[in-house]
Amino acid sequence: MSEHKCDDAEALPASDDRVREVRRCLELIRDRERHDAVTSISVMRSLERVHRNIEDSPDEPKFRRLRRNNPKIKQLLALNGVQAFLLKVGWHTGVDQMEEVWLFAGDMRMCRAARRMLSNLVDHDEQAHQAAQQARANEISRINSVREATVAEIKGDHEWRKDK
Repeated sequence: MSEHKCDDAEALPASDDRVREVRRCLELIRDRERHDAVTSISVMRSLERVHRNIEDSPDEPKFRRLRRNNPKIKQLLALNGVQAFLLKVGWHTGVDQMEEVWLFAGDMRMCRAARRMLSNLVDHDEQAHQAAQQARANEISRINSVREATVAEIKGDHEWRKDK
């Protein structure tokens, strides 16, 4: 895992209104009634990567620009909560070299806070998703065992009736 240029003394407090607003946007992205776990985890992972790139290379302009016509960015922006999240973190829409883009003009403290929130939520949601998948696999295995036992019992009963 890469080292992040981050000074904890500069961290935004959880009580900061901007942090609360970003959390609300992330809850929209994580809303299971609107998005499945795999989709929201993938989107949050992409957003985390975008903000990590800015954090790791703050003076690199290419990381502060998202081309709206890029298929992956289009897909990202289509998810409920993503555009609001970007706006709250410090992105804005504009035109650059004759194409629509999202440009990051926010402060680095907000970028770091957003990246940390995304990282924590991705880790949490991936673990929860894996646990749910394991529970489903265990339940399917249990059901299959019961089914096999029932089939064996029926076959045994059938053989017993045949011999009678």
